[in-house]
Amino acid sequence: MRVLVAVVGLGYPLLVYAGLLVFEPRVLVLGVGIVLLARAASSWRTWNRRDLGRVMVPVVLVAAVLVGAAIVNDGRVLLFVPALVNGALLIGFARTLHRGPSMIETYARLRHPELPASRGPYLRALTGMWCGFFIVNMTVSALLALYGTLEAWTVYNGILAYVLIGILLAGERVYRYWRFRNYQDGLLDPVFRRVFPPPAAGGPALTRSVPGARAHAAAGPEVLGDSRGERRCERVLRIPEDLDCLSGHFPGFPVVPGVAQIGWVLEAARELLPGPTMLKGIEALKFKRLLRPADVVHLRVEVSPDHTAAAFRLWDTASVVSSGRLRFEAGSRAQHRVNPCLLIPIFNHKETIGGVLDGLAPLRLPCLVVNDGSDGETTEVLSRLAARWAWVEVEHLGVNRGRGAALRHGYRTAHRRGFSHVVQLDADGQHDPAEVGTLLDAAERAPEALVLGDPRFDETAPRSRLYGRRLSQMIVWAYTGSLAVHDPLCGFRCFPLAPTVALLDRHRFGDRMDFDPEIVVRLAWTGLPIVNVAVRVRYFPQGRSHFRLVRDNVLIAATYGRLLLALLGRTRGSRPGPAGPA
Repeated sequence: MRVLVAVVGLGYPLLVYAGLLVFEPRVLVLGVGIVLLARAASSWRTWNRRDLGRVMVPVVLVAAVLVGAAIVNDGRVLLFVPALVNGALLIGFARTLHRGPSMIETYARLRHPELPASRGPYLRALTGMWCGFFIVNMTVSALLALYGTLEAWTVYNGILAYVLIGILLAGERVYRYWRFRNYQDGLLDPVFRRVFPPPAAGGPALTRSVPGARAHAAAGPEVLGDSRGERRCERVLRIPEDLDCLSGHFPGFPVVPGVAQIGWVLEAARELLPGPTMLKGIEALKFKRLLRPADVVHLRVEVSPDHTAAAFRLWDTASVVSSGRLRFEAGSRAQHRVNPCLLIPIFNHKETIGGVLDGLAPLRLPCLVVNDGSDGETTEVLSRLAARWAWVEVEHLGVNRGRGAALRHGYRTAHRRGFSHVVQLDADGQHDPAEVGTLLDAAERAPEALVLGDPRFDETAPRSRLYGRRLSQMIVWAYTGSLAVHDPLCGFRCFPLAPTVALLDRHRFGDRMDFDPEIVVRLAWTGLPIVNVAVRVRYFPQGRSHFRLVRDNVLIAATYGRLLLALLGRTRGSRPGPAGPA
């Protein structure tokens, strides 16, 4: 009987399609109802009250659809069953995200009771990913039931939906092998062990949850969640088993030394402080229990209004691990000044870059031009312009890596040279150099803010670009829970470098046009204030655009998908913990 019910469930779309060609809807409903009642009758003795509570919602919904189809004798009513099933699954999965543990973690622990607690955030994010799939699948299925043909509904629900599920399952499996590289006796373990070899004993491992942190292998904890306000930072950390500082501390019973914990606090505090600081002392320091490998803990750091102290607390769900207060030398007011430079990424815009620099000349601000693997003619033009203007410096990248990669190179270079902010604009002349001063004025008024250009388009702007921007705007509003970002794609911006570079160190970003919206969303998530400044944007009939309609839209869509998973994963890190730092 279980096999028959499984066949009916999995093959429901094909059975409905074939049945409606032969029988009246009432007859088809009767057959499905008999199968379901027989299944319930064969197993009801083994059910408990909790089982009944779990299945009540989907059973009532499916029963209502079957009864409705029988009453009106309309086969189209039967087409809503897959959408209702996806809705019930969405409710079930989403409830576990709120109450915990997540649905997938619950099932994973049934198979692997020894699963470490550090896997919880990953399994929670995976549960969120399936919630997103259920939303999409439910929407498509409902729309096809309402407006599509029976054939289209059958092909999607009976074939394409299962193909998408298979792709998600296979993709997650590959990603899991790549990220954790933990091999047991699985059927595919020998294959992936060759593709993704495990770290050598005592060798480096990722200390962040992103590949971009390989340079800091095993030097610090893995950051599972990160949220930030103006003077407050909270992180969820997992202690790697191969953490460097564990070596030599209590062999056979490794613990994290207190000095390492203070180092993590300093790292977080310096991202909140406005400039270089010197540690003066530590007060009220308490280490209340041991911190061991694989532990998952919360770190909260709060900086005083005068930026001379940072209180911290490190805890997990059981108790406080450590707490205290760091004292810093009082900084000078000069730390609050905006020390900006200009940043222009360029790829084969030899015709327009000269005009852009001419427009910037009255400002006499240092200008960093990142040559992203341009051709010989453009490189020669840049060399002449750098020789002409003493305030222009050109950084050459050997190959074209993309807009995002060029901007990241520029941010890091400017930060190393002591600049506090960069104003970035495009090399194609779409942005008016005369409006750089408007963005800098906003940055002077709010040095800690991200200043975004709010574009004002004229009649030359393509309609497709405007529609795409509006869609991105609504997605970013949903992800940030705010209407603060007016345009996440405009390349005319002013970045505060300290928080921007700190964010680049924690996450991997796209190399091309997908970089622009992601950096805005992630900075907004850290609590950085957003300021919008109206700017003019011009499109030229013969202008050269490096935006590739298919490639870049796919990359941007994939980035929004990754951000959705990150957003769902952040909910674990934002749960309230013990009282804040004293």
